Amino acid sequence: MSQNAYVPQVKASDPWPDSPPAEICSNSSVLDGPTSAPSGAVTVAAGDNSAVNFSTADTTYYFAAGTHTLGSGAFSQIQPGNGSTFIGAPGAVLDGQNVNKYAFVGSNSNVTIKYLTIQHFNPGQNEGAVNQNANSDWTVEYNTIQNNTPGAGIMIGTNNNVSYNCITENGQLGFDAYTTTDVDSLTGGPSNITLNNNEISYNDTYNWESVQPGCGCTGGGKFWRVHNATVDNNYVHNNYNAGLWADTDNDGFQIENNYISDNFGVGIWYEISYNALIQNNNFVNNAWGAGANNPGFPTSAIYL
Repeated sequence: MSQNAYVPQVKASDPWPDSPPAEICSNSSVLDGPTSAPSGAVTVAAGDNSAVNFSTADTTYYFAAGTHTLGSGAFSQIQPGNGSTFIGAPGAVLDGQNVNKYAFVGSNSNVTIKYLTIQHFNPGQNEGAVNQNANSDWTVEYNTIQNNTPGAGIMIGTNNNVSYNCITENGQLGFDAYTTTDVDSLTGGPSNITLNNNEISYNDTYNWESVQPGCGCTGGGKFWRVHNATVDNNYVHNNYNAGLWADTDNDGFQIENNYISDNFGVGIWYEISYNALIQNNNFVNNAWGAGANNPGFPTSAIYL
């Protein structure tokens, strides 16, 4: 066994959730940010923010209520500085106008994004509106990430914490955990990911499996060559392919206490991957669509 190999620690058994543990979408008690700017923050007024310098390190930006845009170019976007924080007031919306490709890009780490609605960006296939470069040490919490197409809502990199978000109605995937930078030596991808208490729903609105048959690239979210991930207490439902999909050389997963329901495909797909603890999840009405379209191949609630 490799010295880096992960051995899951089995916990005392708890019952699986009888009801969704993370009903986040439209839950203002979770998604609404502070009504006034934190001390020392730069307040960003609603409207066209293309002239704002969002790249200053160790700076907090507070988005006032209303709709914020970034300019008219495909690559009009936010490139955060190291250690920067972006916080939305109640009703703050960052809108890509179906023109801008990405909301947040760049190569900096220790970025925090909270309490924003991030919508109508146009990332391409296998790209994401938030953290397009899958940078390390990002925290993305209490956001609504929706209607970004044809790609994913968010890319997830090493040491990322993605929690308490509504991730819904994105074109390809809700999230995509894959990177070619800052890769783990064991798997060749990102490592140490936390994904918890999110509602992940109705993703793959672009219907990539029809546009590109057999792409195997859609659903609630996908992990690729990830080393060590904690995936717990999420509500994953009504995605138009698999719910949660770990595809190829993933290692060291703990997938627990999730409520996974009404996905077109498999609820959890742990494919060509290793060393996982998968327990106390509740599966309800998954794979009816994929099973009917794929006779002769096992299409189940969970596929290993």
